[in-house]
Amino acid sequence: MMRQLRRISLVPLLAVACALTPSGAQAAPAAHHDNVASAVAETDGTHVTDFAWGISRQRGGDVDQLNSAQATARCTDCGARAIAFQIVLAFGAGTVIPRNEAVALTPKRTSFPFTDAMTHFARALGAAHLRQAATIRESVDALQDIRDRLRQAHEDYWAEQVEIQRLAASAWLAEAEGRTSDAIAQMRTAAEREDATEKNAMTPGPLAPARELLGEMLLGHGDAPAALKEFEATMKKEPNRFRAVAGAAKSAAAAGQRATAAGYYGELLKICARADAGARSELAEARSFK
Repeated sequence: MMRQLRRISLVPLLAVACALTPSGAQAAPAAHHDNVASAVAETDGTHVTDFAWGISRQRGGDVDQLNSAQATARCTDCGARAIAFQIVLAFGAGTVIPRNEAVALTPKRTSFPFTDAMTHFARALGAAHLRQAATIRESVDALQDIRDRLRQAHEDYWAEQVEIQRLAASAWLAEAEGRTSDAIAQMRTAAEREDATEKNAMTPGPLAPARELLGEMLLGHGDAPAALKEFEATMKKEPNRFRAVAGAAKSAAAAGQRATAAGYYGELLKICARADAGARSELAEARSFK
């Protein structure tokens, strides 16, 4: 009996999201064994809370479950909170990869449109992971509006940066709608336009390089060699990015280039030498790669 207990791992999964001002998103349906909480406030002065929890058992195999909390407030002086929590009892499981996602970005209009655009772009990326086409479309429309306002103000540099974000968000919209060829073409256009621009001195660089996103999209469709090429191109311009290095390692491994993969996984471990144990599934992959 004691031997059996030593093989049991307790995996807590928690995602918390809070939205306190107007935004707008639709909840994604929960898949099998996924745990989703979704709170939407639409009436002024109200506060809505949704709480979801569950306990599941898994015997053998890998533990790779999604835990998602989504909070949306579309009204004045209102708020939404979502908390999703689950416990997985894993008996003799192989790899434990808990995945938590929380969506609660609330864009606000300020005196700096190009910074407002970052929130809309980040919201589009989050919605892309959840395949929320309606939310991505809202973000695309918002980015187009900001681009147009910047053009009217003769802020050509920032208008171009926002247009690159709009193209990338549009690519994820096409992906969510199943238009794969359009998605890849639009993301490639975004990457080419981003490569043609210089970084402004007041910014650290792109929030998420379009070429890195192109690599992730290609890898998601099984084109590992092409994805590796895009990740490597990203690293030349934006070195030591976690997602680019991890993507390159995973792409190389999938393409059968094990020596290249080992090199990138080693580089990833150096970048994250002081990371908390179990912080990212990519680091677990890097440590176990042989």
